[in-house]
Amino acid sequence: NLAATGITGGNLCNAASREARETFLSGASQKGLALLEYGIKWLLEKHVKVTHNLVMAMPRHEAYARDVSMLAELDVVEKSFIDDWTASFRKDYSEQLRKATLNVQQAKILKTLHGMENLTTKSSLAYDLTSCEDIPGAEKRDREAFPACKCKSAKEKLFCGVEHVAERKFNAMDVKELIQCRYSEPYCAVNPSKHDLRDLAVILNPNPTIKCDKLYEDLVDSAV
Repeated sequence: NLAATGITGGNLCNAASREARETFLSGASQKGLALLEYGIKWLLEKHVKVTHNLVMAMPRHEAYARDVSMLAELDVVEKSFIDDWTASFRKDYSEQLRKATLNVQQAKILKTLHGMENLTTKSSLAYDLTSCEDIPGAEKRDREAFPACKCKSAKEKLFCGVEHVAERKFNAMDVKELIQCRYSEPYCAVNPSKHDLRDLAVILNPNPTIKCDKLYEDLVDSAV
């Protein structure tokens, strides 16, 4: 790894990514895997025991509850189920750990999605406009009925996302047909609000100018 040798020759980014993967997989992640495996097995044993006791406590199962041979075989089956399910969990979780350092952006994506909850603008695959009041900051006009609307303040204009789509007075249904407003709900404002998908789009956009000397830290942090 220190030689930075990849398929196409020496490469600092290749060395950083390989070292990050080996460091992550050989460190605390393996201890975390063992702890989670123990926890999953303990939890399954508790659930199986409770279920077993409930079933055997039913009056119609009284004969089975006294059958020592059957109960012994049932214990074997239950243990086999727990062992198989725990092994399956370990295999699946190990695969997720193996892929953890492949995406340097995943931690940033989760952080951005968490921060998007309280933003002003909203993205939606479908939204309804049945009155001017459905548009934040808008109201009906004095002498015209919906869909003729206007922004409450004379200084405000209509935006969809970060795009200016109309002046203070507008036709709500015409606005909804605009490509800029197809998936972004319109709103009145003096200046456009920060759109809820802009930061996410920046993160998802591939960055060819990544700095290899910082890649190791970014990959390990993202995986953790």
